[in-house]
Amino acid sequence: MHKELTVNQYADAYIDSENKVVIGNKPYDCDLTQLIADSRLTEDGYLIEDETGKKYDMKDAEVVAEVNLENIELSDDLEKGNDKGQIIQAVWIGDHWQYIVRTEDDEDFVVNSPYTWNELDVVSISIESKYIKLRLKGEKDNYVVE
Repeated sequence: MHKELTVNQYADAYIDSENKVVIGNKPYDCDLTQLIADSRLTEDGYLIEDETGKKYDMKDAEVVAEVNLENIELSDDLEKGNDKGQIIQAVWIGDHWQYIVRTEDDEDFVVNSPYTWNELDVVSISIESKYIKLRLKGEKDNYVVE
């Protein structure tokens, strides 16, 4: 039996110098405090672990980013989103559409939407930071600032 896809997972994501998560080649705002429990982000862009007081620089940290299918917004306004892509597949699921949107750098986003687009339409892709779940690859101690 085929398992239904419920989340987009990007295992090759990383954190850029502006503390954004890069999916494909495009940066998205995110909540870095997910990477280290009980941490806070300082004004100068470092994570501080409240319990130990350790300071972390997450620039270039490799992460796994996940986004639920319902939390990606598509739009006809190509300037609205972080990225844009072409709909390569559209399937009616009974009460909504499920689209696969492929970006210019061949990253795929699977999206559930109540709105109708056609295959080959070009749409913008937006994801609010609160919907991007992050998990650090490797050990957090690799990012401690001395």
